[in-house]
Amino acid sequence: MRSKRKRKNMGRGRAIFLFLAIILLSFILWISISPSFTRSGEKTVRSVPSMQETAVRPDRQPAGGSGDPAKGGASGRSGNGQKDQKTGKRGSRVGNEEQPGKKTQGLETKTAEGTGNPPAEKGGKENSPKEQAENAGPKENGKGDAAPENPPQKTVFLTFDDGPNASTKEILRLLEKYDMKATFFMVEPNMKKYPEIVKEVIRQGHRIGLHSVTHSKTQFYASKKSVVAEMKKTQTTLEKVSGKRSRIIRTPYGSKPYMKPEYMEAVKREGFILWDWNVDSRDWKLTDGSFVENTIHQIEQFHRPEPIVILLHDRKTTAEHLEKLFIYLKERHFQTDTINEQLEPVQL
Repeated sequence: MRSKRKRKNMGRGRAIFLFLAIILLSFILWISISPSFTRSGEKTVRSVPSMQETAVRPDRQPAGGSGDPAKGGASGRSGNGQKDQKTGKRGSRVGNEEQPGKKTQGLETKTAEGTGNPPAEKGGKENSPKEQAENAGPKENGKGDAAPENPPQKTVFLTFDDGPNASTKEILRLLEKYDMKATFFMVEPNMKKYPEIVKEVIRQGHRIGLHSVTHSKTQFYASKKSVVAEMKKTQTTLEKVSGKRSRIIRTPYGSKPYMKPEYMEAVKREGFILWDWNVDSRDWKLTDGSFVENTIHQIEQFHRPEPIVILLHDRKTTAEHLEKLFIYLKERHFQTDTINEQLEPVQL
């Protein structure tokens, strides 16, 4: 009886041992093929980012994520249908980050971690909080006041007609004082009368243009031959006085309406380049100095793409008030330059 019971217990033990062995073998087989465990049986640490890590870091996280969870980038699961562990809502604080090669649909311009800074452009990096603070709003100077931005520089061409004469010296002095350049359209008789002023104009880096011999509507515009002849004579006198040659011309009282098409063609054929103006100071009439306000008003209303060309004259009353105009141009950051043969001419 005892031996029968003993055999029964041994059979039961073998069955239990066999059952446990099967379970153990099954477990070993399962862990050997499971991606969640290593072959040594130790569980690997998954690179599941924490809530703080999944938030976009302005100083580190590139827009769209790196695609590498180990580097803190947005993986294929992050922000693309994954539920937030705290809120239960789809899409964690990382926002709608783009997977590589895919466009994010329904992307909203939301701030990262409530910083108030928009996401960086695709492929770029967001600024650090320090950079964001520096770039936000107007910059300040050392006193805490908003520092004005330096406005874009614009070019003005100052032109003086009918010289040279005694007033040209004062005009040259003011130009030198304010470091400005100008173009002087001179008449032929005055070049002969004031040759030293002609040379001084050139020495200071200004340009000389040709402005006729007679400065007479009836004589100068009598025919295309008279137009060309007066300009050629003025050109020759300039060469004799200064050794310089100029092809830039301005006809008396402006080209419109006096320069007929055949006159224009004639001077062009001779190689001359005709310039008029688009801001008339009227200094020849406004001798009380109000020509300065008149000029400033025209400059501020000037919205054409061509450069500003101001008409002035070598006159005593002009020289007396010219400094106010120069101060205005300096305060508004205008640059001045001389007319050259490569520029597109301004004509009436």
